[in-house]
Amino acid sequence: MIGDVFKVGKKKNRSISGQVTYAINKCFKEGIDKRAYKSSNGIEMGDKIFSYSEKFRLKSMAKSLQNYLKENDIKVKYIKYIKPEHIQGYLENAKANGCTQNTLDTYASSFFKIQNIVNSTYGVKLSWRNEIVIPKAIRHKSNKRGVESVISRSDYNKILKYAEENVSESGYAVRLQDFLGVRVEEVARISKNNISLVARTINLTNTKGGRELIREIPGDKVCLVKEILDKNYNEERLLSIKGDSINRYLNRVEDKLNIERHSNHDIRRLIAQEKYDSYRLGGMSIKEADSEVSKWLNHNDDRTSLLEKSYIVLR
Repeated sequence: MIGDVFKVGKKKNRSISGQVTYAINKCFKEGIDKRAYKSSNGIEMGDKIFSYSEKFRLKSMAKSLQNYLKENDIKVKYIKYIKPEHIQGYLENAKANGCTQNTLDTYASSFFKIQNIVNSTYGVKLSWRNEIVIPKAIRHKSNKRGVESVISRSDYNKILKYAEENVSESGYAVRLQDFLGVRVEEVARISKNNISLVARTINLTNTKGGRELIREIPGDKVCLVKEILDKNYNEERLLSIKGDSINRYLNRVEDKLNIERHSNHDIRRLIAQEKYDSYRLGGMSIKEADSEVSKWLNHNDDRTSLLEKSYIVLR
């Protein structure tokens, strides 16, 4: 029965934009006082449209979404099959094109309203609101690539190979980052007493904000940690270097390998992105994966969106 509502006449199916427009028209309440309606119906007003300006804004949003789907070769016949990933992709694309935070928030609000009217009109259960994260607009772009970019896995692997073949303290730090993904000073100041090869854990107590962070040592990295311990670089710490030494090392090696310069922060972003992608492949929603990686990065509770610092791409 739902499929019949998506059709015009007997042959031609409505486009995505047409389906949304139909729902908009069904939910448009001309001449009704919004405040009075809200007073009488409460939350039921979530699928009602009271102004022509909102009506036209939502129609424009539907056309824009349809164009986005077409341009990205996303073949969706019915609005009920548009996934949170599609809406997230639209918003990420808008961010990449330089939209302000106000514009991104307005776009998201429009999509949430479209979700309500489509669910009401067609009896479906779209859940975009619960599963997407509104991107944080990039306020400015630095001339330094390391601030706004993430290192590629292939370039990082080249650095890892070089570090393995040319042993040094900073090289060890870069190799540890492949599973730690922590801030540069946090890897530089790991305490020997906080390492357990038996439990295969590293307890980081010098983290930003003083929050304790425990990282598991992968089975194939236990020998690496033991090797560094055996070097005895420092009486109390695993390494004797500072964070800025690691970043200087990275730049020297990158220049030597003729690859683009990146900082430890960009390696952290790569590891976070890979962690996020693994959660998504495991079945988590965009919002769930975002939240889990935020916890993994040891962010504050009020920083559930990784995009605040542009750590990862939500997809």
